[in-house]
Amino acid sequence: MFESFNISKPEAAERQLKEAIRLVLERKDPIPTHTLAGAAHQILYDIAQKRGISSNIKDIVPNRKKREWFNILNTPYNFFRHANKDSEKEITFNPVISHFFILDATYLYQAINDQLFYEGALFRIWFNKNYPDFILKTKTGDRLMDLMQEFKAYFTDDDFLDYLKLIDKHDLEYVEE
Repeated sequence: MFESFNISKPEAAERQLKEAIRLVLERKDPIPTHTLAGAAHQILYDIAQKRGISSNIKDIVPNRKKREWFNILNTPYNFFRHANKDSEKEITFNPVISHFFILDATYLYQAINDQLFYEGALFRIWFNKNYPDFILKTKTGDRLMDLMQEFKAYFTDDDFLDYLKLIDKHDLEYVEE
């Protein structure tokens, strides 16, 4: 049942990201959600950097501010993974940051692999439903905002759980373009 297997970094990131998405949509514990999201994001970010692909959350500040910005982003992720320097410390954690890491990771994943898995596409819809203020103010963004307002009227968070069940039931893997 638990046998050794080979796994690549991109495959590990995909599996971590899918699980983090499921934890968010199922409204599970935000700590393991953030740890998985952060790990997946870091792998995808490292691969993306080598290919000249930018991150929407890590590459938005000038180089002179990058260290400070990375420290803000990585503090909760590192806090949940290490206790060698601060075993008695507490932090204030806002789980919303996980949602942004997951969203960015879906874009990095798609840019690296030229495809996106269904959970990633579903998460993007969920994100836009829950964070409409982050939809770009463009003609396309305005149309998307209108659609999201209609979408909110018809779909609840529980509907997203039903979509996860359909993904599992039909063994859906990647969105076809």
